[in-house]
This record gives sequence, C-alpha cells and structure tokens, in this order.
Amino acid sequence: MFANQNKYDQTLQYITVYNGGKIREASIDLGAFLDKGTKFEISDAQNYFGEPVMRGVYNGKPIRLPLAGKKVSTPIGETEQNPVHTSPELSVFVVRKTLLGSNR
Repeated sequence: MFANQNKYDQTLQYITVYNGGKIREASIDLGAFLDKGTKFEISDAQNYFGEPVMRGVYNGKPIRLPLAGKKVSTPIGETEQNPVHTSPELSVFVVRKTLLGSNR
C-alpha cells in the first residue's frame, strides 16, 4: 500500500493498494493525512464521479476499504470495448478532506 498527498492540493491524498493475495478488503490508516474529527470522502479513482466508496469523520482508527466488486466509469464516446476494473489486484483511491455539507 502506498499513500501520496497531492502537493498542489493539500485536501487530497491518493492510496494505491497492490493486492497479490486478492483479499476482499484492506485496513488503511489515514492518521498521517487526517486529524481526528476531520470529515472525509473516499472515491475509487476508476469511478471518480460515481458514488463515493466511503464518507465519514476520521476517528483515529484504521478504515476498511473494499478491494473487489467495484465498477469502472463508462467512457464517453465510442469505444471498441468497455474498460475492466483493475480490482482486486490493483485499487487506487482518492481521499478528500471535506467540509460539512460540501459536494465535490
């Protein structure tokens, strides 16, 4: 698992999970990025504008992220074949600090 903060937008962090064992979910500690009480939202990078994977208030404990059974965004325009999600072998998430009642 790798976590990288966006150097241009301090409200964003990217989490990459390599899953050779093909487990269904991973325990992720967001403590290096979020303070206790910070509101957050996590999106699947391959379905960024879809429903968030998780929303909540960080309580200082690791969170559980699903690594299987996720959907990929439908491309706009014509394609020869629809893309396939890379999970469970590779999952990328976008963690965003949010404000109360905010929308992306």
